Amino acid sequence: MALEARDAPLHWGRHVSFSHYARTYAEFIKVNAAKALGFRANFILMFLLDIVFYATNIWTYELVMQNLGTNLPWTKEQFMLYVAFIMLVDWIHTFFVGSAFWQFTGMVRQGQLDYVLLRPLHPLFTCFLSFVRFDCILNIIPATAIIIYYGSKAHLTWEQWALLPLFSILSSLFIALIDSTITTMIMWTQEGIGIHFIRFQMNHFARWPDFMYRGLPRKIFTYIVPACLYFTPYLRFLFDYNDWYLLALSFGLCGVWLAGLFKLWSLSVRQYESASS
Repeated sequence: MALEARDAPLHWGRHVSFSHYARTYAEFIKVNAAKALGFRANFILMFLLDIVFYATNIWTYELVMQNLGTNLPWTKEQFMLYVAFIMLVDWIHTFFVGSAFWQFTGMVRQGQLDYVLLRPLHPLFTCFLSFVRFDCILNIIPATAIIIYYGSKAHLTWEQWALLPLFSILSSLFIALIDSTITTMIMWTQEGIGIHFIRFQMNHFARWPDFMYRGLPRKIFTYIVPACLYFTPYLRFLFDYNDWYLLALSFGLCGVWLAGLFKLWSLSVRQYESASS
């Protein structure tokens, strides 16, 4: 049965307090921690594999910088700090919401989303915040060590050090907001391969600062497909406090994407065909 046939509008979370959401999220963390620690060999293996991933990424970008020369707006140390910033944001994103986007595909195809829609909590909360990747919690150690190392080489001031944690959280929130909006479209397609490919491509384009693109591609990746706003605005402002335009633009787009996410979710639920009907 399509949820479009409902007579009354759906109002989730209207009478649920913030403390109830907080307690529920704490339970999500406990459950995911128990699952991860139940397979200790996998827990250790994932940590070792991610260490290799960090090392190969650092080596790759170091090699690229050696061949690019110095004809860039940033120094080598600043560019490598940008890379370290991406790794820290990646860890935050992966730990808190990364696996939820994959799980959402199964929820739609197998009918598990039906039960989520019947709960008083808002489905966006349950769908995208209930799958915490606790098996990568140790990755905060190398991710933090790398950003401290390159931050020291870039000679950051105490103000810049104070802004880094805040910017990493804001960047991860921006990415999670866009990924959630894109993933919601799975309710229209019933298949997640194409949708996840879009997410991957946006993350791929975001790996490079905006000055690596020229002309029309740069405008597209800034204003239409905002991949250049994933990481670049925060580091540009960090290196030059007068370079605030992209940062302000990303804040404004956060509000637009948030409103778009709730609107798209409402439209998607009403056309969602239950897999269990």
